[in-house]
Amino acid sequence: MNNIFARPIHLNEQVLRVVMWVGMALSAAFVVVNLREQNWLTLTYNATLVGLLALALRQLRQHQHYWLVVLACCLAPAALVLLNLLSMPEKGHYWVFGTVMLFYYILPHDRAFQFNAVYVLIVLALLWQALDPAIAVRFFGALLLTSTIAFSLSQSIAEKNRRLEKLATEDALTGIANRRSLDQRVEAWLSLAARHPNGRAALVLIDLDHFKQVNDQYGHGVGDEVLRRFAGALQERVRGSDLLARYGGEEFALFMPGTDAGEAAKVLEELRLLIGSLAMPKGIALTFSAGISRHHSGDSLPQWLRRCDKALYQAKAAGRDCALCYGCE
Repeated sequence: MNNIFARPIHLNEQVLRVVMWVGMALSAAFVVVNLREQNWLTLTYNATLVGLLALALRQLRQHQHYWLVVLACCLAPAALVLLNLLSMPEKGHYWVFGTVMLFYYILPHDRAFQFNAVYVLIVLALLWQALDPAIAVRFFGALLLTSTIAFSLSQSIAEKNRRLEKLATEDALTGIANRRSLDQRVEAWLSLAARHPNGRAALVLIDLDHFKQVNDQYGHGVGDEVLRRFAGALQERVRGSDLLARYGGEEFALFMPGTDAGEAAKVLEELRLLIGSLAMPKGIALTFSAGISRHHSGDSLPQWLRRCDKALYQAKAAGRDCALCYGCE
């Protein structure tokens, strides 16, 4: 289930900043109006909203604390509209439509639907007796239509974003993660390891032995099926915390957080035996070579990969069908 404070991937920061500046300007204008009317409760709430928006705008620039953006741009304005409905329902109900749109823009799709449903029910309870029946019917009809359109657009955008995310992070042939996905995962781990240097992890480069001969002898269709079966077998065996990715062509990478090089070597030996017994099209006997390297303090991803690549080169020089570790004691 999506977290209420999760940042939707469709969110455009420039547009959001404009929304926040407009919200600050409107709230500041209402502070002046409330001051003239001596409406101290609403004045306090509007002034607080200006401060929240200013603070959220600063955090947005620093890419921190998205929960504050949700509070300032969505939950606080919704509460302010409900407060206005209590004091002046004949004027405050116009702002409900904007709040509905904010839900679907600021929150993840599922959360937006839940909040909007509860919000509409609260508005219905507050306004049904306060407005003229004819006006109430028109208002709630328009509100239902607005909510339906916002829901449909948000759902369509969410589905397209899921498809784009899948295309961007998944290898189309094998269905496992692609190089971009693995790079992002490892970079995120390295960033965390820089702050907590005691973390362990192993990175492995895997290359199918003599795979070019498979394509040359049996064709690329058979070669593709070999890649799919190989990736599927490894994916079923690795831990949920590990990440297997196709790194390019017949080369794969395996990231194993919380694992040292010795443990990784044992896993690779198990995988080597597994692949040796795996049924392949045309009776192909498939083997692989692998290079293993543990994380070193201060590593960058290119440095870590270079050690893996050197270990892989050593494995191939040793006759293939083995996994070697670079620099292991």
